[in-house]
Amino acid sequence: MNNLLGKEKSRYLLQHKDNPVNWYAWGEEAFEKARTENKPIFLSIGYSSCHWCHVMAHECFEDLEIAKVLNDSFVSIKLDKEEYPDIDGFYMDFLVRNFGSSGWPLNVFLNHNNIPFYGMTYLPKYNFLMLLNQVLEEFHKNTKIKTMSIGERFKLKKVDRGEAKKLLESVSFDNVYDVFGPRFPRALFLFYKLHKGLDIEQELENIITKGLFDHIEGGWFRYSVDSEWKVPHFEKMLYDQATLLFLCAEVYYKNQKRICKYAIEKTIFWLNERMRLLSGLYGSAADADTKDGEGYYYTIEKTNDEKIKTLFRLDECGVHENRFMPWINFAFYKENPDESNKIINLYKEARKNIDSPGLDNKSVMSWNCFFGFSLLRCADALGDDSIKNLALALFDNIFRYHVKDKIFHVVYDTEGFESQEYLEDYASYLLFLSEIVKIKPELKDKAEDFITIIEKKFVKEDYLVNTTGTFFDNPNLLYDMPLPSGGSILLYALLNLNHDKLEHFASLTSGVLELIKKDPSFFGLWLYCFEKLFGEH
Repeated sequence: MNNLLGKEKSRYLLQHKDNPVNWYAWGEEAFEKARTENKPIFLSIGYSSCHWCHVMAHECFEDLEIAKVLNDSFVSIKLDKEEYPDIDGFYMDFLVRNFGSSGWPLNVFLNHNNIPFYGMTYLPKYNFLMLLNQVLEEFHKNTKIKTMSIGERFKLKKVDRGEAKKLLESVSFDNVYDVFGPRFPRALFLFYKLHKGLDIEQELENIITKGLFDHIEGGWFRYSVDSEWKVPHFEKMLYDQATLLFLCAEVYYKNQKRICKYAIEKTIFWLNERMRLLSGLYGSAADADTKDGEGYYYTIEKTNDEKIKTLFRLDECGVHENRFMPWINFAFYKENPDESNKIINLYKEARKNIDSPGLDNKSVMSWNCFFGFSLLRCADALGDDSIKNLALALFDNIFRYHVKDKIFHVVYDTEGFESQEYLEDYASYLLFLSEIVKIKPELKDKAEDFITIIEKKFVKEDYLVNTTGTFFDNPNLLYDMPLPSGGSILLYALLNLNHDKLEHFASLTSGVLELIKKDPSFFGLWLYCFEKLFGEH
């Protein structure tokens, strides 16, 4: 049977079109049905390359018993988080604050005012079935749940220059990571540490030479599942490529580290080979899973060849499903480049004979813009005109398909997807433009016009909002993780332009400094910008 998702364009939603669950896309049709039939809303949020989203889909949403409960007693909505980052962030903020967990699939139960009253991530079938019955009972007997509405809108207070300096001076660089557990590449925080003159050598080695990086084809995975960077969570996201390329370019500017050049060149080659769409834009993600299983494509079998073992550090790298996750012995690679590349190319050719990860063909405006900006930084750092030309072509394609009478956050093929407008898209375009202006000074007036547009659309009551649909504005939209937030990108773009509106916008966003105290590593670009404004003499 087909549900209503078959008419959608999102790859993630289309993955669920044949579920027995009567899924709706986000919209008034679903909300009206919930009100009319007095049913709670079950909202399930994810993205196409998410491994645990696929696991829960198979165990729960393809199951007839669960589908019957959902269809009889709930109105079920599937949402692609990449189409609606504000909605995703709003409900993720609820989940973290109330249950201490985060991740996808993000599943929340809502009343008819779209207010969440319970949430969780992945659950296996039996646990999920029990929870559905408990939630249903609670919804119908607890009248407070039905009448809950949003309280005071999310808004940060401003801080003055003196307070800003004190807050910057109190930033701690200790305990960025827990002792154990997953490791995410916090590229923007490392950029800030680099600017502060702090040592990031070990962090660079972790994110480039170990299991987070694909040493056969190039590109970074989303995060390491362990504390030693041995085995990654295998999906590759465009935003990680963008921020880590930016970091590598900035490191290379300072000290010409060959390991950064290695990562830059391999990643850009892979992106153009595997992530570039027919439109000239770049897709959002490559899957973790293939028909052979999670991560199979990226791992290799045991070998007795001593040179392969040495190059890929097989005696110390991670093992996933009895296969090895290659690291790189960069000293060996530098001393034996021809032999090393011959080995790498053999494994690259072997990948052509197995099922390859799928690509989400969704073009996300902010991700493409930050990637384009990073390409220009890489081109400048390496003195490589071919990379610069890639960036200029991308800029033209972004303007052609994303920038109309409004900016489309998402484009499928050549058609914009209707949603809210987001500060991150406008700010990222301005950032890309601020770097383009160095090559094409005649575009400076265009940058000026864009700053005016941003002020008209996103300054409300002397405050910088993150989206034109303010219901779902939330603290998650302020984090510089994994991609920098719209506000910090805007400040960085204005710094890059040496623009006289910088102080004005910094004042509107200065309240972010209060959030930074909790975990500075989530606010790397903010810290860099505020340091330039308030911390340097």
